[in-house]
Amino acid sequence: MDELLNEEWFDSLDDARRKLALWRYDYNHVRSHSSLESHTRKLSL
Repeated sequence: MDELLNEEWFDSLDDARRKLALWRYDYNHVRSHSSLESHTRKLSL
């Protein structure tokens, strides 16, 4: 999450919520994680 907070500016609370939701989806469904043998978090659950 640090990368999101370090790279984004939030114009409003709604903007922050939208950007966080997009980041969370990417983190859990798109990105592979080396600690999970290169699977996404969603696939490993």
